[in-house]
Amino acid sequence: MDDFPGRQRFISVYGSIGVSGCTDSYAFLERAEQMKYQYGCFSNILSHYDSIKKLQNGEMVPPRFCTFQTSYVCNHHCFGCAYREKLNNRMMKREEHIRILRKLIDVGVKGFEFSGGGEPLTLPYLSELIEILIQNDCGFGTLTNGSLFSDRLLDLFAEKGTYVCFSLETPFPELYCSYKNVPFSEWERVLKNIGELVRRKKEKKTKLDIGIEFSVNRSFYGKTHYAEGIKLAEQLGVDNIQFKCLRHWEQELSEQEREKESMILSSLNASIPVLNHISPLQFVPQCFLSPLHIVIDWKGDVFICCYYYFREESHKLGNLLYLTFEEIWYSPNHWKKIREIDKRQCKQVDCKFFLHHLHVQEAFDNHRIEFL
Repeated sequence: MDDFPGRQRFISVYGSIGVSGCTDSYAFLERAEQMKYQYGCFSNILSHYDSIKKLQNGEMVPPRFCTFQTSYVCNHHCFGCAYREKLNNRMMKREEHIRILRKLIDVGVKGFEFSGGGEPLTLPYLSELIEILIQNDCGFGTLTNGSLFSDRLLDLFAEKGTYVCFSLETPFPELYCSYKNVPFSEWERVLKNIGELVRRKKEKKTKLDIGIEFSVNRSFYGKTHYAEGIKLAEQLGVDNIQFKCLRHWEQELSEQEREKESMILSSLNASIPVLNHISPLQFVPQCFLSPLHIVIDWKGDVFICCYYYFREESHKLGNLLYLTFEEIWYSPNHWKKIREIDKRQCKQVDCKFFLHHLHVQEAFDNHRIEFL
């Protein structure tokens, strides 16, 4: 194939998958733009321009986004769960959670995600936390198995939420039940909750983003898996669907298998956005943007990023129940931990910060960002 302008640059970042069959420059550019969207490349990282400049100059900044992994309780028992051996039926106490939440709001955090660890909707006081966020004009979202939505939570998310992503994993109910070790009634309950959330969103005419995530591994793969997942998502009326590879599991796909599966998914049509997170990215940066994001577990431990689960000690910064936020965040130890991040370990996960770094690199190259 001819070496079209920009082709090698694109392949160095995204890999050759998906563009290898393009026979002319027009086809290549069309496919490249499609792949950029599938990879979620339209990043909002540059809205943090001032903080990025400070980090580049060695100045620590407060986080803008928080991931709470504050429940290690889960009502499902998924085979491929990265936290399966860590779940211990423990969660952060209500009073401690409220205190930490208010402190983060005070230091400037504006977006909050509730996710695993375990299942975030097991927190019995979650609606109270969300009401505090609404009172303080903060955004909130969740990554959830979707079975534990109360009527109150459905209303809060439909009216004021930023996003809800349901981890359905497979479009087939029998596989869903065996993979998650749950009865068929859970499948029915989750689909009912998705439908109800979609209905309330439409009724309230809000901009809540509702998505479904399906897994890709050696049990869940192939054209039928993708086509039926797309069909189910379209029937449920959600806003988007994503296919993402499970990592750190015996059924994890090889890079060659991931490339093949990504091509199959890319060949399918859909009436809603399909985010293809199957093919491995080639660009793995030396991370320095992590201070924009704070991650907290059920014990109050603070971590550099959400992919701490297989490297806890090297990514742990301190505990908010015993130290102040300022003592943890602005300590020399924080910079030391950032400098010691091992890119080889980062390559074992599919981190959205890879693309954030890419956007920063391209925008700041030769002062491009300063021009309108």
